[in-house]
Amino acid sequence: MQHTVPGLLSVMAAVLLLASANQMPVRVIGLVNRSVELSFQLHDQLLVEEIVWKFTTGSRTVKVVEVGNRSISMYSDQFKNRLRTLSHGRTIILKDLTLRDAGKYCAEITLISKEIHRSAFILTVYEPVPSPTIWSKLNENNTERCNVTFHCSVPSNPSDLAYTWKNSRRNSEYQRIYNTGSTIQISLPPDHLDMEIMCIVQNPADQKNVSVQIGPFCVVPNNAGTNRTHERGCYMSLRSSLSGAFLSISLFFICLAHCYR
Repeated sequence: MQHTVPGLLSVMAAVLLLASANQMPVRVIGLVNRSVELSFQLHDQLLVEEIVWKFTTGSRTVKVVEVGNRSISMYSDQFKNRLRTLSHGRTIILKDLTLRDAGKYCAEITLISKEIHRSAFILTVYEPVPSPTIWSKLNENNTERCNVTFHCSVPSNPSDLAYTWKNSRRNSEYQRIYNTGSTIQISLPPDHLDMEIMCIVQNPADQKNVSVQIGPFCVVPNNAGTNRTHERGCYMSLRSSLSGAFLSISLFFICLAHCYR
């Protein structure tokens, strides 16, 4: 009896594993045009007669593949040439995912003992995130502070997109800015204008990013005051020149009139 206890414990553990697998569907994330793997963990000591995979979307359920001891039968045209089985049907790999592949997948395992166990997966398929762009608006720019608003956008804007902002200075590691949403406002002193801002757009399956340097938006002309003084000086010089020319012409006509008396 002592020699049979470990074997009995192994079988009991396997049964418990199957029982726990029957409880909650496993959530899986996929990306359009990529592959996804759905795998049922089954103890090797349990003898399997067949495994059937089914797919449910909405109110429609179809048989996808059936794997027996010596046979594999494909049933659904939706997955034709896109489905591969591994480990005698315990694992299936779906290639070239489409949005139509999202739904519930159920693996139904029939043991030699005719016991039936099931494991379910909920597959959600996402499209790749479009490449984002950043546009800016300069709110304030002077010798003490530069205030800029940055807005991150993508060509399409699904509700499942999330935005993350990060910044970096002098090629250092990016640090997260604790701001949510597609718009952020930055206010910096002149010695921080070497900062780079990055916007990360992501959904649960994919992400894209874009970055910009703040410096070009916040250039403060050092000769701003000199320019104003120069403009005033030019105005005064022009006015003096015109006054001198008028005086010279007046004197000429006075002299001319005096000569003809």
